[in-house]
Amino acid sequence: MATRQVDALSPFAGLESLAWGDLDQVRERSDTLFDALVQDDCQPLRKLLAALADTPGLPELSGRVDSMRKLVVWRSPADAVRLRLHLFTPGYQDRPHDHRFAFATRILSGAYVHRGYRRTVLDPDASSAERTAESIRVEQEGSGYVMGPDAVHSLTACRPTLTLMLRGPIVKRSATIVEQATGERFQLRGAADASSAQSGDGRLEPVELLATVAEMSAALPGSGRPGSRGAAS
Repeated sequence: MATRQVDALSPFAGLESLAWGDLDQVRERSDTLFDALVQDDCQPLRKLLAALADTPGLPELSGRVDSMRKLVVWRSPADAVRLRLHLFTPGYQDRPHDHRFAFATRILSGAYVHRGYRRTVLDPDASSAERTAESIRVEQEGSGYVMGPDAVHSLTACRPTLTLMLRGPIVKRSATIVEQATGERFQLRGAADASSAQSGDGRLEPVELLATVAEMSAALPGSGRPGSRGAAS
């Protein structure tokens, strides 16, 4: 298993030294990584999933936010960069929020409605009009995007949806979430310096972790599911 892990990690070289503030560089580098991971019916990604439960430090980073489950399938030596898989259930909807880091995402299967907002949506005195989405698009299988830590967005899952997220180094102590109807704001911190309630994460128990690995593996392109477009996506 250790050998397979090393082979699977070969596309990850240099990610910690990437200029994460340059979103064009992040887009180019993440596209290269994502393309490598979905080759051969996602075999490199499947190897990472299969090794997750036996990789020290990774099971503890698994979690859920409402009905979305996430797994960290790789992290850099200094833990500055992580690769995550997210599994959204139909109807999952989050509130407008920013992030503590820059990141890149690719939709592996399924789809969700993606809304973008002006930064002023997070202001305490923002009007209801300012809390309205500025852009709306449907992210489908094979599509993706890159966002900096100050960008604000939300999503609504249309159906079971599996995504890859390459997360860069943390540059802010907390992220901000806004209740769109009332304007009430909440601060979310990372799990390292906050409780589960503050971080928004609930850790997956071992049985649920293994079940999530199996569900994500089955949702990958090339798994024989209906409508799968395989690695050509």
